[in-house]
Amino acid sequence: MLEKITASQKGYPSGFDADEVVKHLPASSSVMGIREILSIIRRRFALFVCIGLVSTISLILMVSLMKDIYTASATFVLERDEAGMLEAVTQIQSETLDLVAIETEMDIVSSRIFAGKVVDEMNLVNDPWFNTYLPSDESEEPSFFAKNIESLRAWLEKNFGIFPEEAVAPLPDIAEQRDRTISRLLANLGVSRNGQTLAVTVRTDAPNAVLAANLANTIARIYVDLSRENTRKAMSDAVGFLRERANKIAKRLAENERTIATIIQEHQLSPDSRDDVVRQRIDGLNAQLTTARVELAGVKARKEQAQLIMEGNKDLETSAVESSLLGTLRAEQARLLRERAQYSTNFGSNHPEVIKTNAELESVGEMITDEMRRINDELSVDERIVEDRVRRLEAQITGWQETVHNRSFAEIRMRELEREVKADQKLHDLVLARIGSLDPFAELARASARVVSYAEVPRAPSYPQKKQIIAGGVIGVMTLSMILAILMEASDTRIRSVRQIVSATQLPVMAVVPKASQSFLPRKRALITKYLTNHRTLFAEAMRSIYFAFRAQAPLNSSKVMFTAPLPGCGTTSTALGFSICAARDGISTIYVNLDPRVFDLSKFGPAVSKDEAQSQETKTGQGTLKDCVGAIQIMKNVPGLDLLAASGLLRRDGFNGPFQTREVNDLLNQLAAKYDLIVVDCAPVLIVEDSSLLATFVDAVILVTQFGRTKEQDLNGAVDRLRINHAPLIGTVLNQVDPRAQTVKEPLGAISYPHEAKGYFTM
Repeated sequence: MLEKITASQKGYPSGFDADEVVKHLPASSSVMGIREILSIIRRRFALFVCIGLVSTISLILMVSLMKDIYTASATFVLERDEAGMLEAVTQIQSETLDLVAIETEMDIVSSRIFAGKVVDEMNLVNDPWFNTYLPSDESEEPSFFAKNIESLRAWLEKNFGIFPEEAVAPLPDIAEQRDRTISRLLANLGVSRNGQTLAVTVRTDAPNAVLAANLANTIARIYVDLSRENTRKAMSDAVGFLRERANKIAKRLAENERTIATIIQEHQLSPDSRDDVVRQRIDGLNAQLTTARVELAGVKARKEQAQLIMEGNKDLETSAVESSLLGTLRAEQARLLRERAQYSTNFGSNHPEVIKTNAELESVGEMITDEMRRINDELSVDERIVEDRVRRLEAQITGWQETVHNRSFAEIRMRELEREVKADQKLHDLVLARIGSLDPFAELARASARVVSYAEVPRAPSYPQKKQIIAGGVIGVMTLSMILAILMEASDTRIRSVRQIVSATQLPVMAVVPKASQSFLPRKRALITKYLTNHRTLFAEAMRSIYFAFRAQAPLNSSKVMFTAPLPGCGTTSTALGFSICAARDGISTIYVNLDPRVFDLSKFGPAVSKDEAQSQETKTGQGTLKDCVGAIQIMKNVPGLDLLAASGLLRRDGFNGPFQTREVNDLLNQLAAKYDLIVVDCAPVLIVEDSSLLATFVDAVILVTQFGRTKEQDLNGAVDRLRINHAPLIGTVLNQVDPRAQTVKEPLGAISYPHEAKGYFTM
């Protein structure tokens, strides 16, 4: 049995050191620096080269097919300083000569109406470059690429009947051709201004240098002529407008004056103080109304007190109701009350004097009640009188207020009309003055602009700037390629670091296997062949790392270990076979069992003794056969203690397509365990077939192999989850075929991270 190396023997404080490795693994950094960018460029170098070559060739081809365009420019200056005889108009124009006015003039130059005048002046409708409806000018020499493309088209048409020459379509009417010419001219016309000056520059593009200069000069000249004509027309229109305006103002003046006279007559408005007398009368009525309302409130209060006294809800002593008779009765009532109290005290309540006094009190009380009833009636009469006076005062005040209101509206309307009359009178005088200053000089208008710089015939084309286009295009393509590469890296979930495996699976990485160097042999055979001939290689050290990690992590007395991978092509066979060689060289009796359904012959993985030689060797060594499988066992040359077995075909019930049977697998492993100290099982991929789920129950440890730059995180997670569902004794992973130059995160990977330092120890 294989003896386990414990943690205490290694000097570790705990028994399961892989968990501590996972726990203390440093977190990855998401910052992308120069090192990461260079790493991306190295990994995506083919992408950069392909995109760069294709883009550069396309740019060169595109630039060569571009037609040379010449640019010419002419300059004219806007002038607004008119003669003194037009001082009124000049003042208005100078006030509006700001940025908005200049921009408006520039928009006029780039308008379709102005462009139409230029098209008609230069007869551009007959120019094929401006009028695209016309066929191209055959006098021009076609470019090299155009000749080749036309030759290719003619050859394809002649031999295959494809890409025939397009038939010439009939020309549309002249109006549509003129519109197309105007649009083409505006597309090649530029109007600009330098800073805050009044100078406007016109730039035109054309395929001919002379045509470009003539276009710029013609546009400047037509604008100057048009400004002169517009000024003359504007002055004539202004005179006509002012005359019409003067007539309208005169009519409005007469109508307003008649309206003012009518208002004065209807409302009898005058400049005296009549309105003040009316307002004083209203103030007096308001004072009387206030007094009457106060009096009415007092009468109502006394009436309410009298009613309360009559109902017995109020004491007469605390009331404000007064009269001479009521005062006498109240004094008599007080005297009788004193006498009754005195008699009751001296003689008792049944004395005749007491009874007499009570009778007098009742009589006085009835008299008081009658007096209160009389007072209440008087107060009711007074209340009606005062209420009537209040109503009359309110009606008078309302009438006077309505009168003042109507007079105020009439006065306001009159003042409005007076202001309109004054304003119209001033405007009428101003219009007459303008007419007198403009009319005699309407024919002396001059242009509001002048040409200060005529266009020079350009010597070199302004477009295309071939060098700049190619340089900028290459830079842009490289930038886009870099962005594309970064996006591809961000969406790439393939395993390229130990940290990714540990973070995804929470399992330790037992070893990092380097990528095989270029060889004419298959990769698996090249690795094993080199390992057999040289014990000091990076691959050999990786196998030793797996072997020692297995001894440390596997359960005690483990004799069966299974190697598998998420998907095919991860290097499971080379890793398992290298692990077997390492164990055999350590003195462990080892057998490598390949249970991949695709493998029937192990000779392609390395030099092995044939079947007959294996049987004769077993006979010589005195070893017995292993029932049905003994004939399939092969002995690895140059590796004493290592046997090979391709047992997948032996365990199939229904031929190649039949699944493994649990009993047969158990019997095979038990037979092998009786002879060998270590059984290395090479199993099919986890995500393809379920053989790993079956074999996981019969082995002591499972090692999952992943391929650098190929296995994806989701595939790795799926394989780990699948194994854990079946309670597989998963002890770690192996990162295979690692290329340190393609790492996304720089981390130490053992000797392969230090190639210069390792040259003194290993055969690289």
